[in-house]
Amino acid sequence: MLWANFLHIYQPPDQKKYIMDLVVNESYRAIVSILKDNPQARITMSIIGTLLERLDCDAYRDVIDGLRKVSSRGQIEFTAGTMFHPFLPKIPDSEIIRQINLNNDVQQYYFKSAYHPHGFYSPEAGYSYRVAEIAHSMGYTWTIVDEIAYSGLLSPRGYDFGHTPGFYSGGLELRQIVGTVSEKNGNGYPERKFVDYTKLYSIKGLHGFLVHFRERVISDALASGQITSPEQFLDVLKPEMRK
Repeated sequence: MLWANFLHIYQPPDQKKYIMDLVVNESYRAIVSILKDNPQARITMSIIGTLLERLDCDAYRDVIDGLRKVSSRGQIEFTAGTMFHPFLPKIPDSEIIRQINLNNDVQQYYFKSAYHPHGFYSPEAGYSYRVAEIAHSMGYTWTIVDEIAYSGLLSPRGYDFGHTPGFYSGGLELRQIVGTVSEKNGNGYPERKFVDYTKLYSIKGLHGFLVHFRERVISDALASGQITSPEQFLDVLKPEMRK
């Protein structure tokens, strides 16, 4: 199997200071430290412009400096994104473009030449053809969306749920919902199957613009803290790693 490390970092602009302290100390500084100690490690990261400004204002500049340093060593590929984390499919085209440009200005201010994105991440993986069209027109070559954007179905992968007691996604028992989120598309078109993670997908009509799918099952397990150690992570992945 192929595994891509994509991290999306966001906090609301009005986040409470004590929560920011916890997030910075337990997550952001840990990410920087791990990358510094493991120069062979590579990740792709989306970080919102307002969060960069908040880190600066709250005296967490060491996080910004650390991210810039490891990125200059080729360990982080930053994606383009938005300034204020809006849900792009629901706002006008002009505001989408304004959000992207504002974010680019802030990213370039803090990361300098380390910020040269090829990919675009839409907040909450919000997708519409128009959002992809705008990203493509601005020179980006790929995006990431949730796998349900493909067919409405979660991929029935062979992960070992036994190593994650109470394994769930969005409050639902995964073993009950995998492959059953959507039955019909209602448009008279043939039903799509599950995402084939051995293939690369592109968006029709947008030449050279690739789409990568977020695999919800394992991503939710990581994001929600249900997988708490490297050993547990490898145990969960083991059935797929043998393929």
